[in-house]
Amino acid sequence: MSSFKALQQIAEHLSRYKMKQIDVIGNDNSQSRFTEFYNLLHEGKLKNDDDAARYFYGTKANAKSPAYRKFKSLFKERLLNTLFFIDVSYLRLGDRQKAGVILMKEWGILNMLIGRSLTSAAIEVGERLINEALIYEFYDIAIDLIAKVKGVYAMQIGDKKKYDYYNNLHKNCFEIIKIEYLAKELFEKIRINYVKSARFQPEQAEAAKIAYTELKPFMGKYDSYNLHFFGRSIELMQYACLNNYTALLPAAQSMIDFFKQKPFECRPPIASALHAKLMCCIALRQYEQGAEAVAECLLMTDEGSVNWFKTLELQVMLYLHTGRYKEAFDIYNQVRKHPNKKYLQETYQEMWLLIEAYLYFLIANGLIPLLSTTTADLGKFRLQKFLNEMDMYTNDKAGLNIPTLIVQIILLVSEGKYDLIHDYLERLVKYRQRHVSKQSSAYRSNEFIKVLEKLPIVSFHAKRFEAETHRYIKNIKTVEVNVFEDGFRLEMVPYDVVWEHLIDVLKPYAKPQKMEQGFLAH
Repeated sequence: MSSFKALQQIAEHLSRYKMKQIDVIGNDNSQSRFTEFYNLLHEGKLKNDDDAARYFYGTKANAKSPAYRKFKSLFKERLLNTLFFIDVSYLRLGDRQKAGVILMKEWGILNMLIGRSLTSAAIEVGERLINEALIYEFYDIAIDLIAKVKGVYAMQIGDKKKYDYYNNLHKNCFEIIKIEYLAKELFEKIRINYVKSARFQPEQAEAAKIAYTELKPFMGKYDSYNLHFFGRSIELMQYACLNNYTALLPAAQSMIDFFKQKPFECRPPIASALHAKLMCCIALRQYEQGAEAVAECLLMTDEGSVNWFKTLELQVMLYLHTGRYKEAFDIYNQVRKHPNKKYLQETYQEMWLLIEAYLYFLIANGLIPLLSTTTADLGKFRLQKFLNEMDMYTNDKAGLNIPTLIVQIILLVSEGKYDLIHDYLERLVKYRQRHVSKQSSAYRSNEFIKVLEKLPIVSFHAKRFEAETHRYIKNIKTVEVNVFEDGFRLEMVPYDVVWEHLIDVLKPYAKPQKMEQGFLAH
């Protein structure tokens, strides 16, 4: 079909229906109420409907005022219409994600062209979209596009050769779609168990194994994006449920390699596999591979975004679990100074506060050398202020109370404030008895709390402490850190390593030495 003929058909169609000004935000007068409302929402100056109603219609107006409701309805219509005109080139999306956005937008155009019997235009647009959908392996979109185009050839043009071609293509896509839907269904049936609880359930490992075994023959036959995304994700879950990091790590790398070979960028599956790889490296204390995963993750995120902070959090954990304490401190210092840190949700703020506490524990024990200028920049770490702040978080039984209580105790040991430890230790022991001892997944934490219980019993004597607690540490070393249940967040520094540092602190049998210039204050 002639490209120019397609343009003529579209132009004639638009002239019959008279083009109106496109109602999008920013296309109207910059002083209009719609633009003003958009700017106020964007800047966060209006908190709810009542605020908006009073702003535009006076102090007596509220969310139910007829004038405001009509205005809001028109604004919403225009706002949604604006979404169709977003330039995807400005979106930080991968190639396939951008192609998906464009395909969905133009799919609607194709439906309109077919509905108006604009045959030339419909064929030109439809065939181009089919090609794009197949290149980026959007078989779910492609199969509908193919059905529409073959319908045009059958019902409006009468081209049997073209019809047969697209009919066979439709059948081939249908076979792939069936397997993709099966893979998605099997994945969802396992994933649904973790929506309300992040705790991996060992019994799901068997379900994942059965599902992956069912999909594996098809994965050898088809290279479909969705089939391998869901199928390989199931394979990762199979190993993650059992904390089998030695099997999970190569499976994650295989997933990364597979999607990197695609002719287009595949950010979601690669990011997912990189995350699994990084978690394995934390658990196995493998620095080099973990550092590579971090570097790749950072290339996929914008500085200052939530995902950027999340990646740096995992990077700090990697450093802490591999003994690279100075590097961990440097990342923390970068985050501490970043202007976007104050916008993080409270749960993320808590994590960085805990990271800070563990870093100060390491600093106090001489394990992180700092320049005097860095020390002056940081100021004094006020232990009591930190203890008071962290007390707020220990009220959350499902939160970070285990690492919070543990770090409070080890900080007090570092400071030689043995007389203050009793209350925190009592709280920790009660928590262990009521909650931790009942969780098989918290075995390492349960054993380490028993270690801390021995501190006052041995009168904080290093040799006695080491002798009395060695068996618990031996038990801890028999179980891997369960990183997929936030285990690495429970253990900012591995428990067996903290134990070694505590022994070093207790060895002088006297109040530990303070940092120069009184780095830790009270």
